[in-house]
Amino acid sequence: MAKEEKVQQVEKIAAGLKESPAVIFANYEGLSMAEMTALRKKLSQLGAELKVAKNTLVRLAAQMVKAPLKAGLSGPTVVLFSKKADPLGSIRTVVSSFGEEAIKFGVFEGNLIEAEEVLELARLPSEEFLKSRLVGVLQTPVSKFTFVLKGTQKNLVSVLSEVGKARGGG
Repeated sequence: MAKEEKVQQVEKIAAGLKESPAVIFANYEGLSMAEMTALRKKLSQLGAELKVAKNTLVRLAAQMVKAPLKAGLSGPTVVLFSKKADPLGSIRTVVSSFGEEAIKFGVFEGNLIEAEEVLELARLPSEEFLKSRLVGVLQTPVSKFTFVLKGTQKNLVSVLSEVGKARGGG
């Protein structure tokens, strides 16, 4: 790789580290080129970018933007830059694609996080699931109250009907 290409790659990695709320580092061994291409396409739809990067260039980029980086970065490395405000979907996708053991570490909102913490983030439920759950929780008391009111009306009609029969009107 020519020096100019390396400089450009360092600048791209530095920009990703600076702009992304979540950056995940993983080992990419075991994925074919076709699987990697499909994963990149899927992540692109989620507002994320996946880059294979040399560890030396990653270290230089991190120094350039003063981003936290775990010491001892080694082996084949792929970097996920999740540029969306809600990066959990892209984190889940990477963890499911590479496997839990492939996750090295991450940087979440400027803080260095261990692989276990990345996996915890991946296990969190999606925003859509949480919203639907909230709607269900809010809706349950209202529907129960409506059921009680309908039962009270039915009972009131039954009582009035019985009173009318007892008085001989009915």
